[in-house]
Amino acid sequence: MERFDQIKPLWLRGSGGQERSCTQSCAAYDELLRFFEESSDLLCIADFHGQYKRLNPAWQRALGWTLEELRARPFLDFVHPDDRMVTRTEMDRLASGAATVAFENRYRCEDGSEKWLQWIASPLPGRQEIYAIARDVTRQKRLEREIIDTMDFERERMARELHDGLCQNLAGIAALSASLARRLDPLSGAQAESAREIGKLLGQTMRQARDLARGFDPLHLEVVGLATALADFCTNTGALFEIVCKFEFKKGPPPMDAQREIHLYRIAQEAVNNAITHGRARHIDVSLSSSNGQGILAIQDDGIGIPEPSERSQGSGLNTMAYRSRLLGAELTLQRRLPQGTVVTCVFPQPLAILSIRPCASKLNKNSSAAKNPDSHRR
Repeated sequence: MERFDQIKPLWLRGSGGQERSCTQSCAAYDELLRFFEESSDLLCIADFHGQYKRLNPAWQRALGWTLEELRARPFLDFVHPDDRMVTRTEMDRLASGAATVAFENRYRCEDGSEKWLQWIASPLPGRQEIYAIARDVTRQKRLEREIIDTMDFERERMARELHDGLCQNLAGIAALSASLARRLDPLSGAQAESAREIGKLLGQTMRQARDLARGFDPLHLEVVGLATALADFCTNTGALFEIVCKFEFKKGPPPMDAQREIHLYRIAQEAVNNAITHGRARHIDVSLSSSNGQGILAIQDDGIGIPEPSERSQGSGLNTMAYRSRLLGAELTLQRRLPQGTVVTCVFPQPLAILSIRPCASKLNKNSSAAKNPDSHRR
């Protein structure tokens, strides 16, 4: 293995093939070497076979492995097992000539901990080499997770307030309305009918509040699984907003741990809410599928369409979806749909299936369209 400082680069030649003076060349090369050695970012050169060829000292400071240890093994050995598949996919893209921007994966440290790295990389196909810069974004990922955890905690609090507060108050008022209707019935049929109508409207409001509470805090997700929870969400959303909101389950990914499923549920929820609130969509399709070892969550609508990237404002909803997708090691894309509408796609690595007992999802497709009779699906 040749050392970095033993290589005489081509840029030592001047324009027109004229040789620079030895002093100028050596000074420029020393500056490059110093930049490589002193950089706090993790700089490296790797080959297309997944082997590091050169690394700067920042790697050892960040991960604890010596540079010799890192060069001695394929770099996938140091990648977190859950991120190896998506890393291989990114390597294939680089080998085909595409550059990498803001790709993230986790690396195992020598002490057993792990760190998140964010990558910028460019291939040099003629030399079968990849030139890359990685940055430790572990602290940023920790802050993102804290933001998500805080948001989820607030959602849970709102769900409890709705269920234990508002719903109980509405139930009490509905009981009083029913009692009033019974007392008025012998005296005034019209007034009794009005009281019964009030009770009916209160009952509908209670069901809507319970559906909102379930949306804020999908506790049933851990029991029924992601596919069934998404089907319920689409049915309730269609009934609540009087739109068509369908869910399709196409040979979906295997069961995942609850935290991953909650992140995917929230991504779908945020995309649907954006389609209704900002896109003014009247028809929304949500699908969950898998292909080539990856899960695919897709949400498409017939709304006015998402603005072009240059005109797009990064609201909290889009940021939250991006945070959650990064926590999953997923790729999130938002595109305009022709002739109109938006398509949101989240492609995520599938973990090994975990053992769990979940209801069968084979009947989801016929149960998940926006209900014409919303009360038939509510508990």
